[in-house]
Amino acid sequence: MNMMRTAVMVAVLVLAVGAADARASCSVSATSTDFGTYDVFSAVPNDSTGMITLTCTKKEKNIRITLDRGRQGSFDRAFHSGTDELHYNLYLNATRSAIWGDGTAGTVDYHGEAGKNDVIRIPVYGRIPAGQDARVGAYRDDVIVTVLY
Repeated sequence: MNMMRTAVMVAVLVLAVGAADARASCSVSATSTDFGTYDVFSAVPNDSTGMITLTCTKKEKNIRITLDRGRQGSFDRAFHSGTDELHYNLYLNATRSAIWGDGTAGTVDYHGEAGKNDVIRIPVYGRIPAGQDARVGAYRDDVIVTVLY
């Protein structure tokens, strides 16, 4: 009998705003990248998309957004359920070829600008590779979003 095993996981994007000073003119929010249920028997990766929204009240020419490593401590990110791991990653592009990090260890970070009263929406593309033998459970990771301007 073929029993389906599933795992549910969420990457939580925690906000950390950098470069706070008297001229601060941008606010940021992020939606969780919710992957739903992972099917260990599926041959295709489990993809999801979250969103970072940046709202600026003044023109900002040098905006940089980085994502940290999460609990794993490396850019080979992993969800955790107790001592169990389920590997995933977050990407800056829809083809999921550019790992979104802090510009180190082969990762890229977001660079852009915003005009006065602009609302910028930047997708966060996530992927859990297929073929991982994960135990049933609720998996989670926390990733800190840092915005510098």
